[in-house]
Amino acid sequence: MAKGQGPPEEELPIYPRDFLVLAVVSLVFGVALAALLRPIEPYSQFVFTAFSGAVLLAFFLFVPVMAVRLFLEERASEDETSPTDRGNTGPE
Repeated sequence: MAKGQGPPEEELPIYPRDFLVLAVVSLVFGVALAALLRPIEPYSQFVFTAFSGAVLLAFFLFVPVMAVRLFLEERASEDETSPTDRGNTGPE
């Protein structure tokens, strides 16, 4: 194996909650996208458009959803390790 082609140093675990958030966001915005493109009717074309939009959004939103989760986890761990008086270096 060539140098630099190994597994990543730190892997990001994927939790079921991540898939649930991704599915809900994709489904809601997939229906919204279908409502913009087609008249809202209980026909198979609208349902097909909604699910097509949801699949497209799930494909493109996987990385941003994981990035937001990673950002929130890092911010939470940073809050736990940092002192409560941020920015106060000396007495007033």
